[in-house]
Amino acid sequence: MSIYIELLHGHHYPNEELDDWGFNGPVLGPFPYFHTTYQSDIKLGDKGIIVMGKQVVFPPWDRNDYIDFLGGLYGDMSVFGPEYIKNGLRRRLTRTNQVFRMPINKVPLLLNDPEEWIRIYASHVLGGKL
Repeated sequence: MSIYIELLHGHHYPNEELDDWGFNGPVLGPFPYFHTTYQSDIKLGDKGIIVMGKQVVFPPWDRNDYIDFLGGLYGDMSVFGPEYIKNGLRRRLTRTNQVFRMPINKVPLLLNDPEEWIRIYASHVLGGKL
C-alpha cells in the first residue's frame, strides 16, 4: 500500500494571525511508507520527494512547531492511503506533481497562480532557497 501526505493550515511566516485555517498546501506521494524518529527525522521510502529533478528533504517540525516546506509553514499534516484520494485531493495531488515537474524557467509563471502554496513555492524557488 502507498501513502500520501497532505499539508494544511498554511502560514506565510511564524505567528501570523489568521482569520481562518490558512491555506492548503501540496499533496505529496505516493510513498511506500512514513516513518518518523523523535519528531526530527522523516523517512518516506528510497526516492523521497523530487522537485524539479532534485530530491528535497521532507523536513521535521521547526522550532515553532511548523512544518517548513518549500517556503510555506504548515501547522497540520495528514497521512493517508490511496482510498482517500478523491475529487479535490486528486486535483491537488495532480497539481502538486505538475508544479514540481516544471522546469525552473517556467517557475516565474507560478507567481500569479490562484493556489497560495504555489505562489509561495515560486517565490521560494526564485529566491534561490531550493
